[in-house]
Amino acid sequence: MFQWIIRCQNRSIWLQIGIAAAAHHSSSEAMSCGGSYACRLSPIILERNRVIIMEDVLNFISQNNVGYLATADGSQPRVRAFGFGFYEDGKFWFCTNNSKKVYAQLKAVPYAEIMFTKPDFSQYLRLSGHVAFDESIEAKRKVMDAMPAVAGLYQSPDNPVFEVFYLEKGVAVLESFPPLTPPKEVKF
Repeated sequence: MFQWIIRCQNRSIWLQIGIAAAAHHSSSEAMSCGGSYACRLSPIILERNRVIIMEDVLNFISQNNVGYLATADGSQPRVRAFGFGFYEDGKFWFCTNNSKKVYAQLKAVPYAEIMFTKPDFSQYLRLSGHVAFDESIEAKRKVMDAMPAVAGLYQSPDNPVFEVFYLEKGVAVLESFPPLTPPKEVKF
C-alpha cells in the first residue's frame, strides 16, 4: 500500500492506494500533479467518517432519477416531482416551462433543493444550491439530448417556453433511513 496526504476542501486526509490502483498512474502524471495523485481523484470530503464522491451521487441519481424539487413561494414551501437532466462541470441540470409557477419561484428566490429516494425509502439524496438559468441553445440542446421525453414535449431547443437551469455552489447529502450511519456529503 502507498499512502499520500491529500488536501481537499481545506482538510488533510490520508489515502491508501493499493499497488494495482497506483500502477494506473505514471510517475510523470504524479509529477504533473505536484507529486500527488489527488488531482486524479473525484471530489472527496472526509469529516467525522462521512465520505462520498461525486460518482456515488451520480450513480444514485441514475438509479432513482425522479426527484422532488422544493422552492419557496413567498413564505410558503412548494414541492413537485422533477426529472434530472445531467451533471457537468459541478452543475446539476434541469428544465422547466416559463409559464409554470416553479419558474417564477426560482427566478424570485434562486435557491432550491431536490431530493431523490430509493423506492423503499431506505436511502435518499438531497442536492441543494444556487439556481442559475442558461438561455443558450447549446445548453437547451444538451438537456433535450439527456431527456428524450422533454425533447418530445418541447420539440426544439428554441421553443420560447422551454427553460433550462442548473444547481451550483451547493452540497449533496446522502442519508439512510433509519439513520444507521452518519450522512455523507460532498460540495459541488
